[in-house]
Amino acid sequence: LNIFNLFIELSNINNKEVNYTLIKAISFLIQNIKDQTFLYFLFSNNFINKIISKNFALYGNDYFSMYVSLLKALSLRLDEKNIIFFYQEQTNTFPLIQCAIKIYNEEDSMVSAVIKNIILLILKINYPLIENHFVMLPTITYFSFISCYLRDLAIQLDNAITKKKGINSVIDNIVEQIMYINDLFKCNKKRISYVLMNSLF
Repeated sequence: LNIFNLFIELSNINNKEVNYTLIKAISFLIQNIKDQTFLYFLFSNNFINKIISKNFALYGNDYFSMYVSLLKALSLRLDEKNIIFFYQEQTNTFPLIQCAIKIYNEEDSMVSAVIKNIILLILKINYPLIENHFVMLPTITYFSFISCYLRDLAIQLDNAITKKKGINSVIDNIVEQIMYINDLFKCNKKRISYVLMNSLF
């Protein structure tokens, strides 16, 4: 409990080194905690939501990479019982989802892949409010981003064919995006599938 109180105090300090150490420590804890009671305690008082809602992208690439690792670590520990701590019903906000979507269009392919996996992991959890959140504004616009990106890739492929350069790279990106879309459909969320289908066609 003393360590947790220290984390809370550190989270209020706007300092690069402090925040980097903080998110690194929290990420390590989340990945290695065996005691479910302590994990629930860590998740239960909105502390994590506050941490991930900070704009760590302003701190540079090293900090941003650790921030993405924290989001990934969180998503891997979510289940039907503890996900309730990350949904704020009174404001209809879901900080983990919103933070992941915010950096979905990162040019770094590794970051993009991690974000896609985070979204899929969340959608596979059997928690009705997740589906509700994804089909309401502003989160519903995420599916438009997906379809627009696929459209942009088709344009890039046309240009690559014309220039006879970079064709294989664009094709790889198209295949990856189509596979991701297929994985979204396989999450078996009817309303999300409907919205996604409408965005694509």
